[in-house]
Amino acid sequence: MITKTRAIVLGTTRYLGNLILVKLYSENKGQGMYVHKSSRKNHSAFVLLNLLEIITEDKDNRSLQKLKETSVLNSFEAIYRNPEKSAIALFVAELIAKVVKEEEGNQPLFDFLVHSIERLNSSESNTKTFHLFFLLELCQFAGFYPFGNYTSEDSIFDLREGRFCSTYPPHPLIIVTGK
Repeated sequence: MITKTRAIVLGTTRYLGNLILVKLYSENKGQGMYVHKSSRKNHSAFVLLNLLEIITEDKDNRSLQKLKETSVLNSFEAIYRNPEKSAIALFVAELIAKVVKEEEGNQPLFDFLVHSIERLNSSESNTKTFHLFFLLELCQFAGFYPFGNYTSEDSIFDLREGRFCSTYPPHPLIIVTGK
């Protein structure tokens, strides 16, 4: 079956001369490995975190699918001209590859990833804390985002329950904020 979708490049590996293995997170299929015939012309498409439009030849009985065509939708060049942004991009790509193991489409997660990469690319100001906010927002998709109930009275964060409370819980897994 031939499928057309958007995908984010999470990593590449050379394979048997002119072939490359590409780890992608796609809009329709989630994370997967693809094989593609490499040439000088299309090798620049597989830069880390590039947003691609891909056409694949999917076969249900294979874990390694074949890329028929690729085109770059957004190359996020500003990331790789700045060493600080480049380091953050490497961390983010590795984090996505290790944490997001879905093998089916998740449109809200895909949109979040694309928006985050665009924000990193276009940011002119301080990016030193980008990865921390990215991790916090990614927690929502992993299912353990803390409740947003912080007040000056509820200033003890219960790590077990994932919420702020006003009294100490019966266990030591807490973070005391404020005062």
